[in-house]
Amino acid sequence: MMVIFRRYTVFIILGAVFLVNNCTRDVLQTTPPLTRASCYCHDYSSITQPLSNESAGPREWMDISSNGLIRTPSLISSGPLDNLSMQWQNRGRHPQDLQTCDGCHKLTNGTQGHSLAFYPPEALSKLYEGGVNCAGQCHTWLSTNITTGTYTGSIRPETLLQSGDLHSQIYYHGYNGNPSDDTLNVYHLPSGCGACHNYETTRHGFVPTCLNCHNFVNVSALDGSTTFTSLHTMHSNLMPDSCKYCHVSVNGSSPSEQAKAVCYNCHLSGHAPSILIYK
Repeated sequence: MMVIFRRYTVFIILGAVFLVNNCTRDVLQTTPPLTRASCYCHDYSSITQPLSNESAGPREWMDISSNGLIRTPSLISSGPLDNLSMQWQNRGRHPQDLQTCDGCHKLTNGTQGHSLAFYPPEALSKLYEGGVNCAGQCHTWLSTNITTGTYTGSIRPETLLQSGDLHSQIYYHGYNGNPSDDTLNVYHLPSGCGACHNYETTRHGFVPTCLNCHNFVNVSALDGSTTFTSLHTMHSNLMPDSCKYCHVSVNGSSPSEQAKAVCYNCHLSGHAPSILIYK
C-alpha cells in the first residue's frame, strides 16, 4: 500500500475512505465480457481518434487547451489559504485495435452502466514495482518522434524515464525527502508508475503536474503575506523575461500563449523534466 505524507494528509485519507466505500459498491464482473459490440453507448471513432497533433509535445498541447495558472480558493475563505495550481488537460485516447472494454470498466449491478476506469489486474500488480512499465500497451498512441522547442524524440514514459534525472530515481527507487523543505508539497513517494500517477487519487489516468509536488510560494495563514521559495527565485533569475512563461500577460486581460503552458514552456515532461526545450 502506498503511503504519502503531505500537508493535507488527513483530508486525503478521509477522502480515500469515502471513495472506497462509494465507488466499489455493486461493481460486478460482467458475463460475458464487454466487447465493442456490447458497448453500444459509445462511438468508437470518438474515443480512438487523436485529440491533438500527436507529433507535437506537451507545450503545444497546453498552449491550446490549458488555462495556465489557476487560483484555487481554500475551503475556509479566499485569500490567505488560496493556492496556485495548474491542471493537465487529458489528450490520451483508446487504441485503434480496441476489442474488449472490461479490462478497465466493469458493469454496475451486473447489467447496466459501468464504474469509473480502473487499473487492469496485470497493471495493478506492477503499479509500485520500481523500474517496471505497468501500462506500456496503453501508451502506444504516444509518438516516438515529437518536435517541441529544441527537442526532437520520443515522448513515451518508458523512454523518458531512462534519462537518469531525479524523477527517474523516483520511478526506480521511490523518494524520501526532508519535511522541512518548503519547496515541496510531498515528502514520501514509493517507486513505480503509481508513485506519481496515484499520489493524490486512486482514479485511473490521473496526471499530476509540477505544482502538485513543487512549491513556489508560501502564504501565511495569519495575515496572508507571501514568501517566495528558493524555487521561485531560481526560476525568476534564469532569464530577464522568465515571468511571461508562468504568469498572465502584463495587461492582465488573458493568459499569453507562453503563460498557458506554464512549466511545459521550458520542461519537456514530468517523466524527464531535466530535458529543457527553450524556444
